[in-house]
Amino acid sequence: MDGLLSVSAQVSEILSSPKPETVRAVVQALHDLKISDKARIFHVPSTFYSPQHLCKSVVFENKRFKGVGSKYYCVIVQYVQTINTGALTDFVRELDGNVVARKHYNFRLANPDDALELTGFGNNGLSKSITTLSPAVFWCGAGDIDYKLAMPTQTFIEATQCHVADISVPVQE
Repeated sequence: MDGLLSVSAQVSEILSSPKPETVRAVVQALHDLKISDKARIFHVPSTFYSPQHLCKSVVFENKRFKGVGSKYYCVIVQYVQTINTGALTDFVRELDGNVVARKHYNFRLANPDDALELTGFGNNGLSKSITTLSPAVFWCGAGDIDYKLAMPTQTFIEATQCHVADISVPVQE
């Protein structure tokens, strides 16, 4: 398996090796979450993974934020899906106990500088469709375009305590 980095077995080596700083930050985050033994980072060509299993994180800002809940939400969605902001609004309103009127929610992509500050990564909840993948593993960027993180979906959910919501729809081509 050329290109495979077993994160748990090589955390200190990976953190000190000449990998991009952003990849080392991902490795450190996996270690901090105590899931580095379940994740794998691959140095890959762009055609290595299945588009259904490749995911992206998208940071949304509620442009009409009124102080209840959070102003920003990070959603992980498959590349072959897009976010339904109406469904995102309904889900977040429910999380907030439906105490704020729907008119006070307007989700838009966060400013890239804000997303970077919030996540530590430049390009970038969990969409329920990811939980139906077989095998139950999703792929996402590992801090650099040439590195991908393979993560068992349930491990990610348990470690991050993220919410799972039915808020995505297939991309129309």
